[in-house]
This record gives sequence, C-alpha cells and structure tokens, in this order.
Amino acid sequence: MKSLAFNSTKLFSALTALFILVSLWCIYIDSFLPVMVLIALAFMSNFVSQPIKLFWVLLLSIPLSIEYTFDSGVSTDFPDEFLMLVVTACSFLVLGLSKSVALPYALRHPLLLIVVLQLVWALANITFSTYPLLSLKYFLAKIWYVLPFILFLQGTLQSKSDFRSQAIIVVVPILFVALYSMYYHYDNDFSFLTINDSLQPFFRNHVNYAAMLTFALSICIVSLRQIPNPIYKIIISLTIIVLLIALFFSYTRGSWLSLIVSGIALLLFYKQRLLQSLKVILVVVFGLFVWMSFNDNYSMFKPSYEKTIFQSSLTQHLNSMYSMQEISGAERIHRWIAGVRMIAERPLTGFGSATFYKNYKTYCDPRFKTWVSANPEKSSVHNYFLLVWIEQGLVGFVLFIILILYFFSCSQRLYAQLRDPFYKTVLAGIVLIMVNILVVNFFSDMIETDKVGSFFFICIGLLIWLDASTKAKQIA
Repeated sequence: MKSLAFNSTKLFSALTALFILVSLWCIYIDSFLPVMVLIALAFMSNFVSQPIKLFWVLLLSIPLSIEYTFDSGVSTDFPDEFLMLVVTACSFLVLGLSKSVALPYALRHPLLLIVVLQLVWALANITFSTYPLLSLKYFLAKIWYVLPFILFLQGTLQSKSDFRSQAIIVVVPILFVALYSMYYHYDNDFSFLTINDSLQPFFRNHVNYAAMLTFALSICIVSLRQIPNPIYKIIISLTIIVLLIALFFSYTRGSWLSLIVSGIALLLFYKQRLLQSLKVILVVVFGLFVWMSFNDNYSMFKPSYEKTIFQSSLTQHLNSMYSMQEISGAERIHRWIAGVRMIAERPLTGFGSATFYKNYKTYCDPRFKTWVSANPEKSSVHNYFLLVWIEQGLVGFVLFIILILYFFSCSQRLYAQLRDPFYKTVLAGIVLIMVNILVVNFFSDMIETDKVGSFFFICIGLLIWLDASTKAKQIA
C-alpha cells in the first residue's frame, strides 16, 4: 500500500525555516506564544506524514484517560475524547489523500453500510425522542466513534507492522493499569469493597476495567501462536498470568463469564460453527424473553427487599447470587422489567437515544424494588441489547442484531479465505474481543463509553480493512 501523498522532508524544511522567522518575530514582540504554537505544529507534522501514529496516540490514551468534570458540571474523558475529536477532524483529509487500493472496497462494505444506517436512524429518531437534545448529543457523540475507529483506519493501515504496533499499544497501558491497581489494592488486602478505589483515577468502577483486561488477554492469547521467539513467548505468557490475576481481583462476574464464553467461541470459530451457535443462542434468549413476559412469569424471580444487600466479602457475594439476595443482580431484574414495559409502550420508535434514565422509573414494578433503586449515579438498564430497543425502537434493535450477525458471518467467511497465518490470527483476536464485548454488555451497557465502545468500533473497522484488503488482493 502506498503511503499518503506527503513529502515529509520538504514539510519539515519549510517548518524549520518558519520556526527561525517566528523566533525572530517573538524576540521583536517580546512574546513566546507564537513560537510555542509553531512547536506544536512541528510536533504535529510527524502525524501529517504518518497519520497512523496519531491513531496510536489515541489508542494509547484510552486505558489511561481520566474523567474530568468542569465547573459547569460538564464532564469528559481526557485526553482520549479530545483526541477522538482531532482524529474525527482529520478523517476525511486522510481518506481523501489515501492511495490505498482497498479503500473503494472498504467504503462499499456492508458492515459500514449498516453502521451508516444506524447513524441515519439515530438522527431520524430524534424526532420521536422524549428528550430531543439528549438524543442529538448521542448522535453527535456516535460520529466521533465511527469516524476515528472505522473510517480513519481504512486510510492509514498499511502492513503487518501496523497491527503489531497496535497490539503492543493496547496491551502495555492496560498491563500498566493492572499492575498499578493491584499495587494499591494490595494495601487493602485485595478487599472486595475497595476494588473501585484502587482503580482511581483511570476507571470509575471495576466493570470497564475488567472488560479492558479481557481485551488485552484476547490479544495475548491469540498472539502466542504467532510468536516464534521463546523469550517473547515467556514475556507474553507472564503478561497473561498477570492479567488473569488482575481479572480475578476485579470481582467482575460478567468479565469472568465473558472469558469462558470467548474461549468456547474461539473453538467454534476455528471449526466454522460460531455463527450457527450464535443464531441458536439468540433464539433461546428470545424464547426465554417471551416466556418471562407471558402471564407474569417474571414475578417468580421477585427478590426479598430486606435480604437483597451488598455483600462485604467475595464468598458471600457469590453465594448470594444463587439465592437472589445479591443487590446488583436483583437491581438488574428491577430495571429489565421496567425496560420491557417501556418497549411495550413504544415498541417501534422507542423513547429516544440516551433517555432511559429520564423515563424508566414510572415503569418499574415496586415488587422488585431494591436498596439501590434510587439510582443516584444515573446508571442505565444494564443490558445493551434491551437498551437499544428501549431507546431506538424495533428499527434500531433490528439494525444492531443485523450488524452483529453480519460481523460474525463476515469473520467466519473471511477466516476460510485467508491463507496468511498472521492475518488469520489477527482475525481470531478481533472475534475474541467482540465476543467479550457482547457478553459483558448483556449485563451492562458500555458501548457508548470510551473504554469499551472504542474497541467495539475498532473491531468493526479492522474487519472491514481485512475483508476489503482481501478483495483488493492486497493480502491473502
């Protein structure tokens, strides 16, 4: 693949000459502000000649970003959300200057078309929203996930070394955060109650953290097959052990389950049975959903208000799951029931993107109320599949299911076509991360967050690139 049509040497020379002139001007006006701006431009010139490095900086920032709240009350994740905006602004320029022979195939790819249809529906759905301003903000935020993590990649990825670099850039900061959190968690004897405190300032809670650990584990596990150097194999094996320990002490059952499910999914994927299995699972889950809704069958899961408490130890926490006395599980059912009632109210159009919290409390069943039902943290329904139907209606839900099914259909087909073991390994890693994301989001709703949602769209972007490059005969 040819690189972007920039002459970095001439650009650097021009900036150097400009730097000398501006420096002389700064001396004359007795201000260093212009030269500081110019230094920033010189720094950015490296990204102009090699825009993939700008994406790597963004990727590196995701696990290390912190939530910052301004005096006005507006919060942002810094610096990754700022960098998303920068990459979004650069996306069309990069695509316009890219000489990639695979780009035309990528821009016509069905996966990209489905994502665009989701954006179109999110925009149209604002007219049906109970809170149009919130839905408009959701739509705009979705754009700066789609452009950087899907389209920008199509114009910048070039070779195997790019994939290796990205893998390292993902794993290293996640490993750093894992070691950092375990160091502080150790001071509290790895207490179940203090896991969230040990993750500050990088993560608000342990759920996003545990999900990112599974992403790094997925990359390391599939990479072992491609690493011939025994020293590197030892390093990766040790990294896997550290990440597994960190995952255990994250006390996040959804991510524990996702690790098991993804292992099974990987075996099914290698045997070309993953898509068929996924269809069966969807039918079973939908059947269970219908049965629970029929004749008030869900009422048999009604918890005891007095007994649904937050357990202080891991053993009590696990035991309480089976007796319906664990607070987070009971509260999930409380909100799922409200969500189903909301769907029954507005099945086709939904209530509007990002409006669940504003609407759900009047639809709750008081029999399922728990100690945390006041929901001061303003969290959502804790099931992304349900959330999409609640907020975006049947149209949004169907588009999301089609996206997932086509993702795995394309992956399975492409794995059979690829001959290069390296790209087959990359594809296996992408599938593994996507499975982790979907399992975790069955018990949460994090695809709109920077820590998890970014990887959801990266998986889609990388799959499009692999498929388009195969069709363009750029890889085999």
